[in-house]
Amino acid sequence: MGLAYRAQFQSLRLEVAENRLLKRALALSCYMLSFVQRIDSRNRRIAGIGST
Repeated sequence: MGLAYRAQFQSLRLEVAENRLLKRALALSCYMLSFVQRIDSRNRRIAGIGST
């Protein structure tokens, strides 16, 4: 009984850790995406100024 409970608790803890890691990865990818978009819009603006 105790061993099964411990195994269940261990897997639950692993799941929580995975969720935390997933959230961090998601937040990081969102940040990178916004960063890339900002650079892209800036480059377009510079390119627009250069072409006129």
